[in-house]
Parts: sequence; structure tokens; C-alpha cells
Amino acid sequence: MTLPTLAVTIGEVKETLRDSLGEFYEPLYKLFWAVWSSNLLKPSQEIYWLYLLSYMALALGVYLWQCKIDAFSINNFLRFLFPQSVYAHKSALLDYKYYIPADLLNNSLQFGVWVITVPGVAEYCKSFLVHTFGPMGSHLDDGLSARVIFTASLVLALDAGNFVGHYLEHKIQFFWEFHKVHHSAEVLTPITNYRLHPMDRILQGSFMSLGVGTVIGVTGYFYDDLPRKITILEVSAIAFFAYYFTANLRHSHVWLSYGWTLSHVFYSPAMHQIHHSCAERHVDKNFGLIFSCWDYLAGTLYVPGQKEDLKLGLKNEEHHEFKSVWALFVLPLKKAASVAVSVILPQPGTALKPGPAVPEGRLAISSLSADRRESCGPLSKATYDLVSDNEIHGRTNVRNTTDSSL
Repeated sequence: MTLPTLAVTIGEVKETLRDSLGEFYEPLYKLFWAVWSSNLLKPSQEIYWLYLLSYMALALGVYLWQCKIDAFSINNFLRFLFPQSVYAHKSALLDYKYYIPADLLNNSLQFGVWVITVPGVAEYCKSFLVHTFGPMGSHLDDGLSARVIFTASLVLALDAGNFVGHYLEHKIQFFWEFHKVHHSAEVLTPITNYRLHPMDRILQGSFMSLGVGTVIGVTGYFYDDLPRKITILEVSAIAFFAYYFTANLRHSHVWLSYGWTLSHVFYSPAMHQIHHSCAERHVDKNFGLIFSCWDYLAGTLYVPGQKEDLKLGLKNEEHHEFKSVWALFVLPLKKAASVAVSVILPQPGTALKPGPAVPEGRLAISSLSADRRESCGPLSKATYDLVSDNEIHGRTNVRNTTDSSL
């Protein structure tokens, strides 16, 4: 892809959007760039400008590793980084349209804080400890070791909460209907990070709040003032390097694996791409965000030995049902309601069909059929940022696979 070819690709995307949006194209186009530019300046967003630069730098490293150095050219690299088959795909175009209302809705209504809040959980845990063991006679000092332990504990708690919430979204049919929005993507770009239904945010945000709030509450019991987190750009230093630095590679066509050994510790971009594959060996694998230990303990860890060909989509071409912004918002509500009604009010003369046995090594939670995504489209795929200082002081802003906790 030459520079002129890249310009043509961008032009084709704009014309396709103009044709589908009609008179709404111009105001929505301006709104898109307003939202995009604001998130470009937020370190808690995956599309923060520095993370996009790190994405391109890492993609360049992958490209140089795959090709001979003497064969390198800017045009070839641009063709590798921005393939027209991905960025002009109808699924990617839908991501661009969905990004605006999804992000605005999340920022204005702050989905997740309605159900379980970090300050609420923290206050409950601290009160429980005081009631059970009495107040601390003398509190611990806020030294460097306390800051390191507090920072690491927040990351571990949020990561564990994300894993549990994500696991349940795949294992419980009612929750899966909402999570399908994310898995209906047929190609992956950094904007796919925002292809999440509001109910998806609520569930994951609630479990993350439980984990993070518990750590803050227990820590608050032992310290007069909470230790300060070790941060980079107002984001946990651990999360900055272990997640955000590579976050955009997870939702991309660029394959980056950490190798067999390191992938058993940290969750690589390639492992997340595998999570979105519909191949039988990949279904319901790799639910993690930062660390691989939770998948290892649950028996859901899949570490690739080499690069694999992947496909994305939903069973029986169901991803084609999610063909508009309206469908992404409304269709999950209809299907989840149908699931709830079938459980609460089963048809006369019928019995609830039991789900398949949970494989050994997995959590004993009602599960879906492992072949639910066996029929897919072509590949071309969260997150939560660990507790920000605002959250610690009672102003939680739970986001997409999210913002404001790491």
C-alpha cells in the first residue's frame, strides 16, 4: 500500500459512510473526531496517542521480524499496518459508527457505577474489619514497600474481577447475549475496543469494583491514608507496561506472541486474538486481561506454539444480524429477554434442557455449548483501567473493558 493508496482507502471508507449516513454524515463525522480527539488525550483510554504510537512501533517490529531488512519500505509497511480488507470491511465501518454513541453513552451515564461501586465496596470492607476486629491501635507507615504492594494488589484485584466477569459472560446464556456484540466483529481494529454493549460494561465493571474495592477497604483498615499508587501518566505503572503498551495489538490483525514461557505469566495480544477465534480448540479460552494465572487455574489457558490462522464470527452466521448500530444496542436486549422468559416461564409440557457437563478444571457455572461460534466470518479482537485517584476518593468512572482503575 503506497501513501496514495492509503489515501484512496481512507477516501473509500468516508464515501461508504457518507452513502449510508446520508445527511447525518457531516455532523456525525465532526462528532466522531471530537470524541476521538478527546480520547486521544486520556491515558486511561486505549486510543491515547502514546498507545497508538506504541502500537505502530510494535507492529513495525513484527513486520521487520517477518521480512528481510533489505526488503523494507515504508509503502510495504503501510500495506501491512493498514490493510484495506480490514479497515474498509463492513464490520470495521460499523465499529466506527457505533463508537460515537457507545462512548458518549458510557461517559454520560457511567455504566457500572449504578450497580456496585468501588467506594461502596471499600467502605463496607473497612467497616466489616472494624466491627469484627476493632479499630487498629496504630496504623502502618506509607513507605515505598507499601506503595508497591498496594499498586500490585490493585492490578491483581482488577484483573481477577475482569476474569470472573468475562468468564460469566461466556458461560451464562443471559450474559452471553450482550457479550455477543463484541464477538460479532468480523475484523479487528483498535476501535473494536469500544464495541461493547452497556450491559457488558455493567457486568465487568461490577466484578472489577468488587475486587478493587476490597483491596482499598482492607488497605484502608491498616493505614490512616491510603498509600499512593506508583503511576505513569496517572495510570498504574504495572498496567501501563503489561496492558496499555500493547492494548491496541489485541484488537488488530498483527500477531504478537510472548512465547511459550512468558505467555504463562502475561497475557499476550496473540492470546486475545485467539479468544475471538471460533475454532473449536479456541472457543472459551483466554479470558484474561493482564495475567495468565486465572486462565491457568480455571483450565481455560491456550498458549499458541506458533502463529495460527483465525476466524471470527458467531454461530450460523449470526454476526450478520448485528448489521447496524440499532441492532448492536437493541438486539441483545430482545434476545436476553427471551432467554429470561424461557427460564422463568417455560412452555407447558416442556422441561428445561440441561447444559453440557462442565469440563474438569473449569468453574462449575452453567455453561453454553462449546460450538456456539463454529460458523464464522474471516478474521481480519478490553478494558479497564485500574483505580484512578478519583475513584479512590469516591468518584468512580467505570468504562469499557474500561477506564479509571489501573
